Amino acid sequence: MKKQFEDLLESYYNGLYSAYQQILMNRPDIIIVPLRGGEPLIRGIQLIASLERRSSELPMICFLKIGEINPEMSGYPVPIHQQDKDRIVREKLATTFKKIGKTNLKILLLDEAQYGGSISKNFQIIERAMKKIGYPDSKLGAIAIAEHKLQRRPLFKRLVEEKKIFVIPVEKLVTTDRQQYLLNLIRRGRYSVSIGTSSNTTHRLNLLSRLEKLHKSHKHI
Repeated sequence: MKKQFEDLLESYYNGLYSAYQQILMNRPDIIIVPLRGGEPLIRGIQLIASLERRSSELPMICFLKIGEINPEMSGYPVPIHQQDKDRIVREKLATTFKKIGKTNLKILLLDEAQYGGSISKNFQIIERAMKKIGYPDSKLGAIAIAEHKLQRRPLFKRLVEEKKIFVIPVEKLVTTDRQQYLLNLIRRGRYSVSIGTSSNTTHRLNLLSRLEKLHKSHKHI
């Protein structure tokens, strides 16, 4: 069981490192990260950049509160309805894009994917916002760190075929936007790894600490 867990964690780390390399290679002006499914991903990528002394090469990060958790359960203000999401994204991106100071932007959406429904919807929300706020000529792409062997939604598959979403497969998403896990994150105010095994046991550990150890064991620095 321990080896299975370590293999899953290593696959997740390799996915993060691949995403990190894609970001450095493509040099987007801004990375858009949906809260809260995408936040552990960017934290891991920021850690890798810090360990490699390349933090200055990462672009601006824009966090978007476009999750679907009921705020009454979590105590965290999350927009629920589509109109709310569209409005929140337009307002946030309009303010953030102005700080960059140019109109022809290279924009990257970073998120996890299981079946691909959420990242596909978020991609479309951002596309609509870009047109509404005056950035129709900017280029939007996405990186999806995705559990492999899962059946994807038709929209996700279409966006992948159109090369709008770049998929990085991993064995298991050790951080996920499942409601129970997210509520624990919100209450604790930190990230840990949560993996369900065949025996229904749960392993929890400090994610960033383990990623740092994996990074050093791979001798990237």
